[in-house]
Amino acid sequence: MLLVDAERGLLLRLDTRGTVLATLGGDWGMYRPRGLAIGPDGTIYVADTGRNRVVIASGDGRVRKTIGPRTSAGDLEQPTDVAVDASGRIYVALPEISQLMVLDEAGQVLGGWPIAKGNTVDSPHLAVVADGAVAITEPSERRVWLADADGRELARVETADHPYGVATATGRLYVTELSTGRLLVFGLQAR
Repeated sequence: MLLVDAERGLLLRLDTRGTVLATLGGDWGMYRPRGLAIGPDGTIYVADTGRNRVVIASGDGRVRKTIGPRTSAGDLEQPTDVAVDASGRIYVALPEISQLMVLDEAGQVLGGWPIAKGNTVDSPHLAVVADGAVAITEPSERRVWLADADGRELARVETADHPYGVATATGRLYVTELSTGRLLVFGLQAR
C-alpha cells in the first residue's frame, strides 16, 4: 500500500500493519503532493500540488512522465487528487479553479466539468467507481457524487459532515468525514 507524505514530498510504501517498507519519490522533485492513484496496471499517479503537475511512475518508483503544469486546456492549477480508470482516462481535481479535468496519458484534455471550489487541504477527492465513472467528494457542499466520464451525474449522497477521503472496493464506496472521523459505507449497484 502507498501513502502520500505531503510534508516531505514522498510516497511511503507500507505493509498491512502500517510499517514503512520503503519510500518513493525523493528524487521526483515533488512539493506538497496531495493525491495518489494506482492504475489497473500498477502505474502510480501523483497529484503534485505544489508543482502544478501529475507525476506518472512505474510501480517500482521510476518516473515515466509528468503532465503539466500546462495542458491543451490550460494550467493544472494545484491539483489535489488524481484517479485513473481502466480505459486510461486520468481524472484530476483542480479545486482552486473549480474544475475536474479528464486527460489521456499524453496530457491531452478529453473533457472536464465544474466542481465545488476548495483549497489544497479541504478539497474534493476522487475514486474510480467503474470504467468511465468516478466518485467525487465535495466537502464544502457536504456531498459525494458519482459522475460518468463526461461529468453527467449518476448519483448523489448528501452527508451530515464534510466528506473527505473516498475509495472503492468490493462493490462498496467508502467515505471518511473530515471532522467526525466517521467511515461511511455505501453499496454500489451495477447499472
